[in-house]
Amino acid sequence: LLKSGLKKEETTFCEYNSGEELINSLENCDKIDLLILDMQMKELDGHKTARLFRNQFPSSVIVFCSGVYLPTVESFETTPFRYLLKEYTDERMIRELKAVVQEVRNKLIEPVVMGTWNYNVVKLKLEEILYISIARNGSNIYVNPEIIKYEFENHLTSKKKLPELYDILKNCFTENYFIYPQANRITELIYKKYSINPDFPWKGQKNASDADVIRKTSGKWFALIMNIKRDKIIPGAKGDIDIINLKLDEAEIGVLVKKEGFYPAYHMNKKSWLTIAFDETLLDGEIMEFVEKSYKNVK
Repeated sequence: LLKSGLKKEETTFCEYNSGEELINSLENCDKIDLLILDMQMKELDGHKTARLFRNQFPSSVIVFCSGVYLPTVESFETTPFRYLLKEYTDERMIRELKAVVQEVRNKLIEPVVMGTWNYNVVKLKLEEILYISIARNGSNIYVNPEIIKYEFENHLTSKKKLPELYDILKNCFTENYFIYPQANRITELIYKKYSINPDFPWKGQKNASDADVIRKTSGKWFALIMNIKRDKIIPGAKGDIDIINLKLDEAEIGVLVKKEGFYPAYHMNKKSWLTIAFDETLLDGEIMEFVEKSYKNVK
């Protein structure tokens, strides 16, 4: 972590020998920015420990790290930011941890909304706001009564309109379309690069998949993201997995399917399409290189 951007003089490291030891210590902790959890532990394993930790620290960054277990659907119920494998090279691990450190820093920069009461200016964090309503000359900001620590009536006023306040706070919310974090990260990167949101054309239909079609402005698909049974691409494997299908050149597909992380296209033409699993085998940047190729290949 110190090689990945954390400064020793600004960081307090705590080490625990078990999940039970960590959970029992939480009542003495006011704040934890980052929790890195092993998965294989006695009694309280990584999943159970993360669930108990989340009850007290809902916004902290959680990272799972394992040398034995691959991620499952259960692994992401507590919304970890990364699932790292101990077999990663030092170079790969540092790259991943740099992203972790940046996420921690992003969460430390909390947006605030400014409101006024009786000529006093008050800064409110997201968790201090109950709701915001439209007012004649701006907005009314109602304060959460459970954590109120100010001596004013139940709401403040702001000259900013509701859309302006939403723009300030919207970075607090991340819409997760899929189970696996890497699938959500890639969806977000696609939006940032092409300004294209996911489209779920079959959602709500009987016996239909909640697959995410990502289309160009022409309406043609260049990516298909879906959650499938892992054994559909890895014989004998258990559990679910999020995947992405991309359109690539036939010659390149023939080379890639022999490498780890790439598979013959699931449920699509295997000569023109390739499947990549969102299991952290490939880096986000590597996957985006193939997304860009697919975008160009779809005419």
